[in-house]
Amino acid sequence: MLKKISLVVMCLFYGYAGLNHFLSPSFYLGMMPPYFPFPEFLNYLSGGVEIIVAILFFFPAYRKIASYTTIAMLISFFTVHIYHIQVGGVMEGMPPIPIWGLWFRIVMQFVLIAWAWWHRK
Repeated sequence: MLKKISLVVMCLFYGYAGLNHFLSPSFYLGMMPPYFPFPEFLNYLSGGVEIIVAILFFFPAYRKIASYTTIAMLISFFTVHIYHIQVGGVMEGMPPIPIWGLWFRIVMQFVLIAWAWWHRK
């Protein structure tokens, strides 16, 4: 029962996060390191992938694909989190994030990776 609840929560989490890439693109574009090419495309791509994996997790036949895709996506997000540590938590148009919060985000990436891994079956 716990795993089913966790799965639904995870799907809602990624579905909302993905939708938010389309509803509030400026938030995500402000996080993009300046060396990323095509930031608007990358924002919409990551949002679309989050929505797709949120849907795929509901279907047992596609859970492994959804899990591995989510893990790959989360690993790719490390570049953004490391960039924010390098610039001291300052993002365009946003109040600065404390350094401890930036490191906490990196730790949370590992938690999210483990969560996706748990739901691969």
